[in-house]
Amino acid sequence: MRLLSSIISVSLPLVQATTLTLTIPPSALLPNPSTLPSTTHAILSSSNDTLSALLTKSNTIHFAHIPPGSYLCDIYTRDYNIHPLRVDVTLPESEVGKENIRRGWEDGEINVWQTFRGNEWGNKGESLGAGRGGADVEVKVLGERKFFEERSGFSPLSLLGNPMILIGIVGLGIMVGMPKLMENMDPEMREEFEKQQRSSPLAAGLTGGGNMGFDMASWMAGSSSKPDSNDKAASSGATSGSGKAKRRG
Repeated sequence: MRLLSSIISVSLPLVQATTLTLTIPPSALLPNPSTLPSTTHAILSSSNDTLSALLTKSNTIHFAHIPPGSYLCDIYTRDYNIHPLRVDVTLPESEVGKENIRRGWEDGEINVWQTFRGNEWGNKGESLGAGRGGADVEVKVLGERKFFEERSGFSPLSLLGNPMILIGIVGLGIMVGMPKLMENMDPEMREEFEKQQRSSPLAAGLTGGGNMGFDMASWMAGSSSKPDSNDKAASSGATSGSGKAKRRG
């Protein structure tokens, strides 16, 4: 009799009772989850197995008979982005677990964590649920998917982003504000300021007064615009020579 029961227990397949139920709760981004399309589904993927389940009328996704392993859970929907999950299913190592396996059924331990794309697999996020034989987890909606960019309307403030307009506004402010600043200036300071303006070669060249032979390029280069002594001697010699030639003639 014992031999027959052992043969039956060995011949019976293991019934994996580990389940996972994902619930999409109402939130500020998704007030009514019932509006999600019927194509919304979730996929548990690992290096060995891939499981898929559809969204039900109760806004839940149910996975039954999950084999032991480590899975990435992605929820795909047309209009929203939902946070991915990491799901680990392990078999119990206790004597009770071994007895359950021998009897023809097993009850795995399931752990669900938040995960982030681009991070190492060992970098687990917040624990969202755990249990023996199954777990119920609420998923988080990250945001709404936008396939088209809305055209922005005209705003007068957008003109301030143009550097040419900013330069024009600053120049206009200087033109309007400088005379008022001069009027409110102390008389002695105003007289000294006007004196410096009159003695400046740049101001003289721009106004047409003072030395009319002012060389702007030489002044900006730092060189003197006055003729050298050699140039003076050469010019005086040329003048005297021409005078003598005239006298001889």
